[in-house]
Amino acid sequence: MAKMTADPFAPIRVKPREAARMACVSVNYLRNKLMPQGIFTVLRPYGYGPGKPTYLLYEEVVAYALGGQQGVRDVQKRAKRKGGTS
Repeated sequence: MAKMTADPFAPIRVKPREAARMACVSVNYLRNKLMPQGIFTVLRPYGYGPGKPTYLLYEEVVAYALGGQQGVRDVQKRAKRKGGTS
């Protein structure tokens, strides 16, 4: 897998609809398959419930688009070693 360089102007988090567009999958597949399986780190700043916003980490979405589930795991391992969420 190619080494990714950090874009200083890239957003930290993205909404699921935007993430689905970036990863070339449907929104339903993202919400019903990928998010419940724990493939992405899901951010819910205001907790669970209807009408509460949900976000995904931009770095993980880009990694999924380029390298699939293995790409996301590599990003998560790198973040864990670094001591941050991403």
